[in-house]
Amino acid sequence: MTAFRKIIHIILSFALLLSITAHAESEIKHTNTQLEALLIKIKNLKNDVIDTQSSKKETDKRLQKIDFQIADSASRLAIINGDLHEQQLLLSTLQKKQDALAIELNSQRDLLEQQLRNAYLLQKQDPIKMIFSEEDVNHLSRTLAYYRYFSEARLQLIETMRDTLDTLHENEEAIYQQTVTLKKLKEKQVVEKQSLLTQHHEQSALLKEIAYNLRTKNEQLAKFDEDKKALTRLLEKLQKESAGAAKGGKFALQKGQLPLPTSGKIVMGFNESLSTQTDLALNGIIIAGPEGQPVKAVAAGKVVFADWLRGMGLLLIIDHGNGYMTLYGHNQTLQKGPGDYVQAGDTIAALGQSGGQKTPGLYFGIRHNSIALNPVPWLGSRLSG
Repeated sequence: MTAFRKIIHIILSFALLLSITAHAESEIKHTNTQLEALLIKIKNLKNDVIDTQSSKKETDKRLQKIDFQIADSASRLAIINGDLHEQQLLLSTLQKKQDALAIELNSQRDLLEQQLRNAYLLQKQDPIKMIFSEEDVNHLSRTLAYYRYFSEARLQLIETMRDTLDTLHENEEAIYQQTVTLKKLKEKQVVEKQSLLTQHHEQSALLKEIAYNLRTKNEQLAKFDEDKKALTRLLEKLQKESAGAAKGGKFALQKGQLPLPTSGKIVMGFNESLSTQTDLALNGIIIAGPEGQPVKAVAAGKVVFADWLRGMGLLLIIDHGNGYMTLYGHNQTLQKGPGDYVQAGDTIAALGQSGGQKTPGLYFGIRHNSIALNPVPWLGSRLSG
């Protein structure tokens, strides 16, 4: 009986072992299936990230092109506005001259009418009576000749003034026609700029959507880090290039006394993290203001960079010597170029929203030997907002 039980136990144990083995094999197959599915998902995710990053780079190029087009359009608009203003001033000057000539013409007409009345009264008198009543015939003759000469001179003057008025009318018409042409051109430029701004907003929205579709925060951080490294490399390069230049020692002494580079409210502070901003903005401040508002140098120095940079849009950098540099980003237009020397208060750019910004605002940063400094203590009580 005992032997039989042993045989039964062995059989059951073997069956259990077979069952466990079959179950393990099933689990292994299931695990392998899950692993294969996971590898496929990872592969697809990587491909999706690559495609997204590729689309991001292409969008960056399109955004850069649009930013330059907006800058060019804004510059042309500024020229047209200046020409239009000059034409309006010239038209106003001609109008004043015309009004003055009209007053003078009326005065001459009044004098001529008086002379004509006097001449008419002389003609109504009896010539014989005038001769016999006049003590001096020569005096009478001179008087009549004077009236005749004076009347002829005034008639000649009126004719000259009429010619002048005709010329002024012709000039006025020509200037009016040019003003109409300029206004039409300005309207066309305004429409063009609005169209470009619409594209700019669409591209900005596309950038936001692509950034949102990046699958992990690490990918977003990597993108932000790329922008930061690009700016760091640029600053290091500029630092090396300016190492042998003449050094200034005044910038460091101006801490707490620097003027604001543009009027407006600080909407993002140093080291402040906002989801709508890249890591680049953490190394400076953002000053909001109306588009096209002048951006001015905070101190004297030499422009060492003026071009488009990813994440910063149209960026201008000034070297102030001794390793100090100031950065002005997201501009609409740049009015100074590399090699230009500027003084404090000189207009260097126009405030904008280039580089994918949703609203106009100036990025302002200070670097010392490529290290970011908080601009707030340098501006001190001059801050607004």
